[in-house]
Amino acid sequence: RIPWFQKGGARQIASGKRSILEDPVSAQILPFAAFLFSSLVIGALFEVPAVGYPYRVLFTLAVLLAFSRCIPAGVSWRLDPLAVFAGAAIAVMWLAGQWGESAALADIVPGLTGTALLVWIVARLFGTTLLVPVIEEVFFRGYLLNRLNFGDRYGTAIALIASSALFAMLHGNIVLAFVAGLVLGALVLRSGRVWDAVVAHAVANGLIGLYALVMDNWAVI
Repeated sequence: RIPWFQKGGARQIASGKRSILEDPVSAQILPFAAFLFSSLVIGALFEVPAVGYPYRVLFTLAVLLAFSRCIPAGVSWRLDPLAVFAGAAIAVMWLAGQWGESAALADIVPGLTGTALLVWIVARLFGTTLLVPVIEEVFFRGYLLNRLNFGDRYGTAIALIASSALFAMLHGNIVLAFVAGLVLGALVLRSGRVWDAVVAHAVANGLIGLYALVMDNWAVI
């Protein structure tokens, strides 16, 4: 979209073309890409990368808000009880699968105390419960699932499995994440609304985050 990269230069670009911040496809991809990129930067700058998580949240949130005019177009604010139930089921499955894993907050972010620690906890829970579900679902279920779907039941099944497998690769427990991806994808295929997957993902992460906070076991996140 940058004129310098276009064959023939800027003269061949339509003057009325919308900017990248108004492009719905870019809105589905770039916030997720920004979240991944921030992980690389924080990993390079911090001896303990987890300590820099609030900066990842701020950067990714800024990118997401920049596309805010595009993303709500596909959002329905109606809550589907099935999405809430599915999210709770994913949380139970995830916690059961992580049984025996343990890491206290002091082990995750050593050296943080007082206000800095409080800010980190708020950022971690906000990112886990609200930010991550939006950017991951908009990308994996809003963009990738539809992009890979060639139609008919076989094409839909392949798209569901492939998008869930790619989703699983971003998580520590690949098997549990793959099953969660199948459930989230099935919700979208059932209703046609990415919002249902966002709700389910947010409920699951919220319950897991609450467990981590109450039990001081941050290994489950």
